[in-house]
Amino acid sequence: MFDSFDLTFSSNPIIIIFGILLLSAYSFYIYKFTIPQLSKPLKTLLFILRSIAVVLIFLLIFEPTLSFSSYEEEIPLHLIYVDNSQSLAHKNSSENDDKIKQILNDFIKSNIKSEVALFDSEIKNLGNTDTLEKVIFFNGVTTNFESIVNSLENDERKISSALIISDGKITNGKNPLFAAEKLGIPIYTIGIGDTTEYKDVLVESTSYNSLLYQDSKTIFETMIVNKDYSSERAVVELIKNSQIIDRKNITLSENGINKVEFEFTPEKSGQEIFTISVTKFDDEILTDNNSKSFRVTVLENKLNILILSGSPSADFSFIKKTLLQNKDYKITEHVEISKSKPTDSDLGAKLDSAKILVLVNYPGKITSQSSISQVVSKIREDKLSYLFILGNNSEYNKLRYFEEILSFYIESNPRKSHEIQLNLLNKFSPIFTIPNYNLEIWNTLPPVNYSGAQYEVKAGAQIAATVNLNSVKTEIPLVITNSTGINKNISILAANIWKWKLKSNSNTEFLYDLLIENSIKWLNTDSQLKRFRIRTNKDIYSQGEPVIFQAEFYDESLQPIDDGKIELTFADSDQIPKIILLPEGDGKYSAQIDNLVPGTYNFTADAISSNGQIEIERGSFLVEKINIEFVDPTLDKNFLTRLAQISGGKYFDLNEYPSLIEKLEKISSSQKKEKVITESYNLWTFETLLTIIIAIFAIEWVIRKRSGLL
Repeated sequence: MFDSFDLTFSSNPIIIIFGILLLSAYSFYIYKFTIPQLSKPLKTLLFILRSIAVVLIFLLIFEPTLSFSSYEEEIPLHLIYVDNSQSLAHKNSSENDDKIKQILNDFIKSNIKSEVALFDSEIKNLGNTDTLEKVIFFNGVTTNFESIVNSLENDERKISSALIISDGKITNGKNPLFAAEKLGIPIYTIGIGDTTEYKDVLVESTSYNSLLYQDSKTIFETMIVNKDYSSERAVVELIKNSQIIDRKNITLSENGINKVEFEFTPEKSGQEIFTISVTKFDDEILTDNNSKSFRVTVLENKLNILILSGSPSADFSFIKKTLLQNKDYKITEHVEISKSKPTDSDLGAKLDSAKILVLVNYPGKITSQSSISQVVSKIREDKLSYLFILGNNSEYNKLRYFEEILSFYIESNPRKSHEIQLNLLNKFSPIFTIPNYNLEIWNTLPPVNYSGAQYEVKAGAQIAATVNLNSVKTEIPLVITNSTGINKNISILAANIWKWKLKSNSNTEFLYDLLIENSIKWLNTDSQLKRFRIRTNKDIYSQGEPVIFQAEFYDESLQPIDDGKIELTFADSDQIPKIILLPEGDGKYSAQIDNLVPGTYNFTADAISSNGQIEIERGSFLVEKINIEFVDPTLDKNFLTRLAQISGGKYFDLNEYPSLIEKLEKISSSQKKEKVITESYNLWTFETLLTIIIAIFAIEWVIRKRSGLL
C-alpha cells in the first residue's frame, strides 16, 4: 500500500483551473437549450459526459503525472565473515568453535541487522542464520582474505560495515590491505587463535625467475627466519628431483632474518621443481615450514633473431633498434655491403642458429644466387618463421625466387611510387592487438611508400591491412599474415615504415614498436593450435588441497568437442584409479582429486573423440608434505589491526567483542533512515485513459442519437 499520492502537471495550476472552468461552462452552454427539449436528468447526464471528456483531453495536453509514495525504514547491513580454515583447528579447536558461536549468537540477539558467511579458499554465505549449531567445521585448506574484499566491492547492497573473525593468516590470494583502503567500508576484526610463541626455523620466502634460459646462470634467493635459535648452526639445501644440488652452512642471525643465495645453471629445457630446505631442530614444534618448493620453466636459450638486409637502410636500423630493446632476444645481423662482404659462409652459420628471420630490403641488387638458395632452403626445410619487409632497394627479379615460400605472387614489377596509409582490415589480427585502445588508431599512422607493384595473395593467407591511397580505401594488400603453410610469416609490402615511428605524434609513436613486438611474438608461437590441452590449476599443492584438472578438446576444424571421453592415468601410482573428466560444455572438461599423499605426480591424459581418434597429453604436479595452514597457526594480531585501521575500522581482542556489538548497535541506530519509495505514471501515455475518453464520447453520441439531437 502507498502512503500518499501526488498529481502534477507541466503548466501553471491557475491556467489549468481556468481551462477546466471554461470547458465546463462550454459543455453547460451546449446542453442548456436543446432541440428537441430534453428532460433535466438527461441534460445533466450529457453535460457530465461532455465535461469529463473535454476536460480529460485538456488535462492530457499538460502531461499529468500521478505519483504514489510509500515509506519504509532502511536499516544498514553488517556482514560477518568467519574464518573456516584448518589453522583454527590446530589447537583448542573445540574452544575456538564455542567462542565463535557465542559471538555470532550475541550478534543475532542484538539490534544489528547482520548476515554471516564462512570463508577459507572461497566464501560460503549462511545468511541471517538463527542457529549456528554444526556449521563451523574448520576444514578449509587455505585462507583467502582477498575474496572478502572482492565480495564487499561487488556487493550492490548498502553495507554499513564488515566484521572478520580470524587468526589473520593469509595462505591464499593477495594481501588485501591496498584494496581495503579503497573499499570505503570499515572492516572490524576480532582476533582468535593460538597466541603461543614457538621456537621455529622456517623458509619464509624464495625469490626466483619463473622463466629461465638454458645454459644461463640464475640466482635463487631465499629468506630463512628463525625464532629463538640465534647463533645456532643450520644447513640450507637446494634440492631438485629429490637430489641435493647445493648446500649452504649458515649461522642463524640474532635479528631472525637470514638471506641465502644459490647459483644454478639449467642444462636442458623443460619444467623443473626445486625445494629449499633448512635444518629441522629436535625441539621444534612446527617442522612443516622448514621447506618450500617452487617450479620454473627452462626455455631454449634466448630467441635468436637474424636480420637479413640487402643493403644498409633506415628500415633496417629502426627494426634492429626496436628488437634490441627486448633482453630475451639475441639479435644477429647480416647486411650486404659488397659482393664479397659478408660472405656466404657467414650467412650459413647465422642461419643455422636462427629461430626467426627478419628480411628487410632482401634480396638486394648484390645478393648472390647462392645466398638466396641458402635462405629459401633454410626456411623450407627448417620451417623457419619470418617477417618480410619490402624496401626501396628490394630486387623484384630476384624476389621471384622466393615465391615458393612467400604468401603472395608478384604479378607486375614496381611502377610509380606512391605515398600511402595503412587501412586496418582485420581487427582480430594478433599483430594489431592493443589492449584498452580503439584499433582505429592504426589508421592514423603517417604515410609510407608503396612501389606500385601488383600482388596476388595466396590461398590460406590473410590480409590484415590494405592500402589507403589518397584517402581512398583500396583492396591492395599492405600487411599479410599466414599460418597455413610450412611456417608462419608476415609480409609488409611497403618501404620506409620507419616513418611510423619517427614521424608519428606522441600518441602513436609507440605503435611501430608494438607492431614489431606483436609480430615476433606471433611468429614465435606454435602455428598449430593443439586439439587437446590439459592442465592443473596449480603447479604445487600443499597436503590436503584438492587438485583440479581442466581440459579443452577440439576437432580437426578446431570446433569444440562435447561428447568426447578423457581418461586420466597416473604413472607409478597404483593407489589412484583411472579418472574420467566430466564435460562442462563448449569443449571444456574438468575433474578433481582430493587427499593425495605428498609426492610428485606424473599423469597421462587420453582424449578419445566419437570417431575413435585419440589425442595424448602429459603433465605433472607436486603435492608437498607441508599443510600450509599449519605452517604458522599463531594469531597474527598485527595484520588484523592494520587491516581494520586502514579501512576505517578497529581491531578487538576476543574478550572485547561485547564493546564491538555495542559500538555497531549505535552505528546501526544512527544510520537508520526512512526511505521513500516513489512510483510515477505518465498519464498522457496511458492507452486505457484514451479508451475511456473515446468510450465517453461514444456513450454521449448514442444518447444524443436516441434523443433525436443533431
